[in-house]
Amino acid sequence: MLAGVFGLSVAAGQIIPIKTVPVATGDQFSIFPSANMASGDISVAADDGLLDPFTNPAKGSLIEGLRLFTAPQMYSISIKRGTSEGSGYSLPIGALTKKGNFFGGLYWARQELSSEQNSVSGVTPNVSGSAAGLTNDPENNTYSFAMLGGSIPGAGLAVGASVLWGDLNALEGVNLLFPRSPKVLQNGTLADYRLGAVRTMDRDQRLEAIVVRSTFKMRYDVATVVTNGTTQSSSLQYNPEFDQTNLWGLQLRYTRPLAEFWRVGALLTANWKDHPKIPNYDLMSIPRDPGNSTAYNLGVGLFRSEEYAYFGVDLIYEPIETETWAEANQTTASAYGKAFTPGTKTVENFFSFGNWIGRMGFRTGQETSAFQFGLQLHWIRYDFEQFNNLQGYKRNQRESWVEWALTGGYGFSFGPARFLYTALVTIGTGQPTVSTSGWMGTANSPGSSVGYDAADFLPAPSGSVNVRKGFVWTHMVSVVYDIE
Repeated sequence: MLAGVFGLSVAAGQIIPIKTVPVATGDQFSIFPSANMASGDISVAADDGLLDPFTNPAKGSLIEGLRLFTAPQMYSISIKRGTSEGSGYSLPIGALTKKGNFFGGLYWARQELSSEQNSVSGVTPNVSGSAAGLTNDPENNTYSFAMLGGSIPGAGLAVGASVLWGDLNALEGVNLLFPRSPKVLQNGTLADYRLGAVRTMDRDQRLEAIVVRSTFKMRYDVATVVTNGTTQSSSLQYNPEFDQTNLWGLQLRYTRPLAEFWRVGALLTANWKDHPKIPNYDLMSIPRDPGNSTAYNLGVGLFRSEEYAYFGVDLIYEPIETETWAEANQTTASAYGKAFTPGTKTVENFFSFGNWIGRMGFRTGQETSAFQFGLQLHWIRYDFEQFNNLQGYKRNQRESWVEWALTGGYGFSFGPARFLYTALVTIGTGQPTVSTSGWMGTANSPGSSVGYDAADFLPAPSGSVNVRKGFVWTHMVSVVYDIE
């Protein structure tokens, strides 16, 4: 969401997003052009000539001459008909170039996000006085990307490095986890550093390696309504919450021809995440909750390409382990008389995921004009175990849901210029609720904790998770101009 992506959703899986609730987050981080997004975002055995240099900087070696491009994108989230819970659009511009054995590139994007005030029945406060008529004005984010690399003649090896910097004033989905607050002010940064290598071997075999280091820091100033007992007017008081995640990631990808027109691929990804700061959303009241996660994915893919048509499928398994906990900030007595000193874990949450991702896509048409279609399925399933050390009990819970997307697009070329329109609709997410305790539990629900890593949401639900289902509509127009 660092997609992703930097948890970016277009990061081809180098960063594995973690979600314990089906929050609709939109496609905020889909800021780079992609040739395969319209065909289900297939990526294990299929190359993406537009996106690959951004996910693995060593693949900038595949650029010839100078490439200029832009990829305007917009999305909207609808929880119920006729309403919008959030929307955004991005306007990027960039260039990649290769001269001799060296290559590099620059990319910049400005983004505007808008979110409506939450309207969950029974929790949105009524305000008056200076707090009345409060609106959520659009917020702007900016992203800057730079890449540099080179090829080693005669070795079939290319290496490259890249950095992405994001100046963030809004994250999609955060407002859905603060339904009791009429306004949430956000600001923070996202930094993503990558080192990539590509080795081309005999019989068109290819081995790719990527190392990722990312840091994510956000501050949320959450408004609460304060009522003057004398005048009965209301004003807003802001309380700061902090969110931070540090990540190391590694990905290995191997592809080779299988038979005439066929190519097979295999993928291995590992993420190690440290969450030193996790904010206190509406669903909890215990401060200073850290956590850590380990996430992996193992994938296989098959790709067939013949003349101007292709077909591809991916199957990926994601085992993930996450632990979050609450720490006492002062000496606290438990229900059975034990004293918990500051820093002692009062509540411990353990999540064990066994997720599956399936993708399928195809292209049909001519060299200068073609249609693309695809389907993505993401089945999320986890077992949750919570130990409440203060109250002396433990509980277990199992949750699962399916997020899926239909994709399509049309592309054409005219001389050195290429145009690709991509549309997708994502179903299966929305605004989560918990059936036993109102919206994600009461404010005093112990041990619930949330982490957001530009795509991570880690609340420990206090009951069975339900969702007010919604739709995420995304549109992107990629324009590429190659000068050899």
